[in-house]
Amino acid sequence: DLSGDVSANSENSEINYIKKEATILKKLGVLTFDDLSKTDTERILSRAEFADYAAKVFKLAQVTDRIYFSDVNSDNWAFGSINALVEQGAINGTDSDEFLPAENVTFGQACKIVLAAAGYGALIDSMGNSDVLSAYGIYARRIGLDDGVRVGMNDALDFYSAVKLLYNTLFVHSIFSANETG
Repeated sequence: DLSGDVSANSENSEINYIKKEATILKKLGVLTFDDLSKTDTERILSRAEFADYAAKVFKLAQVTDRIYFSDVNSDNWAFGSINALVEQGAINGTDSDEFLPAENVTFGQACKIVLAAAGYGALIDSMGNSDVLSAYGIYARRIGLDDGVRVGMNDALDFYSAVKLLYNTLFVHSIFSANETG
């Protein structure tokens, strides 16, 4: 029976496929890990965890002198990163003044964080799409941020897809052009 060998090879190739990207993100100080396994790549990220990664990708200074959300105080491990993204215009929270840091982040939410942090928020918001997250997803697709991402717009973001999204952010020229100019 060769099905076990095929499955093992498939699992190893998936891990090897993102190991390069994850290692680059680790060297840049975005990620921390000792080794990657299939379990790691399938792990769902929280909103706080992705916010921390995104703030590190954009090298945003930690903001610790303000409290923006009732559920993210100075004791929260991602407090400075979440606040930095608020000040960058990348995070708005909920209508009830909460961020919900322990909730799963969706791919659509992650796209909004990355694109708004890069300075595209006003442009995308002006497109008039009534579904804001879809507008960010469409734009992310247009510039290649979703290359290799394996989850849908409203799906919880797994580590594998987060690595792909964050890695793609590093190499999409227009992201850094927008961020550097504004």
